[in-house]
Amino acid sequence: EAPQVRINEDGYWEISTDGGETWENTGVKAEGGDGDSFFSQVEVRDGILYIVLADGTVIEVPMTAELAFDFGTGGSVLYFAAGESKTLEYTMSGAETYTITKPDGWRASIEGEGLVITAPAAENTFAETEGVVSVILFGANGQSFLAEQQVAVGSSQEEPKPETGDYFYSDGTWSSELDMSKTVLGIVFVPSPERFGEAEKQAGYTNGLVIALKNAAESISWSKNNIDIPEIEKTYRDAFYNDLSGLHNTNTVWARDDYSETEYRAFAAVAAWNSEDSPYKAPENTSGWFLPSSGQMYDMFHCLGNLEGLEEAEVSGHSYSWKGVSYSDFADRLNAWMSEIPDGQKDIFMSNGTSEHLWTSSETFDSDAREWSFYSTSNMVACNNTKKTWDVGMNARPMLAF
Repeated sequence: EAPQVRINEDGYWEISTDGGETWENTGVKAEGGDGDSFFSQVEVRDGILYIVLADGTVIEVPMTAELAFDFGTGGSVLYFAAGESKTLEYTMSGAETYTITKPDGWRASIEGEGLVITAPAAENTFAETEGVVSVILFGANGQSFLAEQQVAVGSSQEEPKPETGDYFYSDGTWSSELDMSKTVLGIVFVPSPERFGEAEKQAGYTNGLVIALKNAAESISWSKNNIDIPEIEKTYRDAFYNDLSGLHNTNTVWARDDYSETEYRAFAAVAAWNSEDSPYKAPENTSGWFLPSSGQMYDMFHCLGNLEGLEEAEVSGHSYSWKGVSYSDFADRLNAWMSEIPDGQKDIFMSNGTSEHLWTSSETFDSDAREWSFYSTSNMVACNNTKKTWDVGMNARPMLAF
């Protein structure tokens, strides 16, 4: 008679060789915390599940079709960002007990909301970057069932390379054609590789940038008072073209001892978009929302609105602003990328018909910050220095990197 196995109420493997009349405790735990399995090998041969425990003990368990488990992924490889968690809506039937195995450094456990799988953090250099999460079911008769899910850290090879104008969704994917079954967060633009900010590059977000469909706040000041941020470089003409890390600038403000929602108003509006209950919360495979730098805003205007000239402007430490002329349809160029988006899900540029003013996270002086503006009357696009306390017509439109 084939041996039977089970997991006792204390979480240890037991074996029966007399049809389940008596059970012997192996002294080997079936599973540790977060799916830390004590298996060294699991395989199926000729309808038998062979389980090799960490101490070398081999358990043979006959397979059965009476047990069932489905990860709900259609069998495709599941890709994760470093440290990302995914909750799977699995189905399971017929099992009396189960155990889970997973690659080193990963976590996997069945919780109330589903099967939760978590990839290792980026700093865990000893973790496996890919492997198999296995769920082993055991029936009351001692038979078993094995289900496996391939997992990996990284991006699917089938995932398209992002292109300027793509739609970016709340699940961290993007597409050139609008998928109305998903929640659109913004429009992708892809600057040249050297135009990614240092903080964005260090965090690994170099696929592209996304400008939000909506403003986080309108008619809002940069800050309540004119407070200098020494850690943010002051930007004149050359510097406001090359200030490329809104992620650095924004994180710098958020980390200040004097940071508050009432003081740093534009930054607080963006921070609210990153809260857990925000309908605009950025997916895990992104930087999260930040207030873009002056250089990032120019790159967005360049990629989506064909703005030219700032990169060729004469460098001067005394030039506090820059103007591009003959852009009579500039707002229309930007809005065209959002034309398929329903009105309630977007804020069009220059909605008042005359001008648009967008804060950046870049400083000019102790009391001034950079803002980009464009006007219908003068057909001009300009990067100006404006008092941080000014709020009339000033909008905060977030950006993220992925």
